[in-house]
Amino acid sequence: MRKYTPVLMSGLLIMSMLLTSCGIRHIEDQEKPGEEQKVLNVWHQWGGDTKSGELIQEAVSHYEKAHPDIKINIHSLSTKTYTTKITMDFVGTAEDVDVFYYQVPSMMNRLVDADKLLPLNEFLTGEVLSKIKPGRLQDMTVDKNIYGLPLYSSVFVLYCNQKLFREAGVELPDTSEEFLEAGRELLKHGITPLAVGAQDAWLAGGLYESAAVTMVGADAMKEVLNGDKTMAENSEFGAAAEQLHAFFEEGMFGEQPLNMTEFDAMDAFLDGHAAMFLDGTWASEYIDVSGMDPGDIAVIAYPPSADSRYVGNYVGSMTSGSFLVNKNTELPGEAADFTIYLTEYLGTRVYESGSGLACWDADQTNISPTLKKVAALWDGVENFVPAWDTVLSIESAQLHLNECQGLLQHDVDVEQFLREHDELLGK
Repeated sequence: MRKYTPVLMSGLLIMSMLLTSCGIRHIEDQEKPGEEQKVLNVWHQWGGDTKSGELIQEAVSHYEKAHPDIKINIHSLSTKTYTTKITMDFVGTAEDVDVFYYQVPSMMNRLVDADKLLPLNEFLTGEVLSKIKPGRLQDMTVDKNIYGLPLYSSVFVLYCNQKLFREAGVELPDTSEEFLEAGRELLKHGITPLAVGAQDAWLAGGLYESAAVTMVGADAMKEVLNGDKTMAENSEFGAAAEQLHAFFEEGMFGEQPLNMTEFDAMDAFLDGHAAMFLDGTWASEYIDVSGMDPGDIAVIAYPPSADSRYVGNYVGSMTSGSFLVNKNTELPGEAADFTIYLTEYLGTRVYESGSGLACWDADQTNISPTLKKVAALWDGVENFVPAWDTVLSIESAQLHLNECQGLLQHDVDVEQFLREHDELLGK
């Protein structure tokens, strides 16, 4: 039985990305016995008995050999306890924290506003920055200050079973119009066109955001998300909501998508009951071990309308994470240097684990078949939009996701949908 919850999936995404243990570069042993050591306290949310914890410790070992004057104390807690600890510590000065892991940009932005984080700009070299793919620093940058470096990124995509499309006599859709036509034919064969685990509200949000970005474009999405403009000012936000509701009424997402969780949708796809399903990058590894023929799997972006001007703008950075530096650390230079080293050490190995998209130059030799297709879709896209629930406050994010779930019900008031969003985005 396959069970995947959003928290578990997020944990698996990070844990599995760290499955390889070779170093980034050769570090000479420069030990100088007797030299007084400086201590850095580094916090993360993976236990020492996990691969994540083991590889972080391995990185620490390499770093300490190259920097004998520095002692790195690693502290780890379970995810929920860790989140509480970091949040409470930064109500004050977080005196026992020099470097710590956290998801961005929502938490990072709050800490930046509270003047709790150290910018890394002066510590970053051109050599390091040249290894990061264009546009991937968006989530870590505020007012031109870089507060962290990306470990990985993930995007919403549509995973497609081409075998079911062939059996129904239809092609993969390039446009939303073709999606509707193909979906109607698939329904005649008893196949759900697109399984969406909308009971998990973040997937309902991902569905709407994926549709909206093809209609309004990434720049307009960001303007609204940042509170610079309202949704009511752009009729295409309403058009995206109307389109999703119309697809729901046609049965494109199954009879009751709000009764389907993420793992229900994945099971439907893996068992051949759904031709497509919407999920994040991490789903590729489950597909590749499911027994399905990799040649039958295609990966596409949400299909835009035939007259869309915004093909190629994808929702991304759903679960981005980074190591950040406490501004109140007594060792800012040392903390920044280790943060940069650790992030590069981990971030260049995403493809070896098979569950994320590299934001760094990374070897694709061991990339899994389906993830390789996701990466091919994603590579070269510089203008992308963070998932809204990673940017909005907790309360506003939940309201947004609830409203997106509402589009998958029979009674929908699109004008109210827009009003509710403009109210919550204006908070």
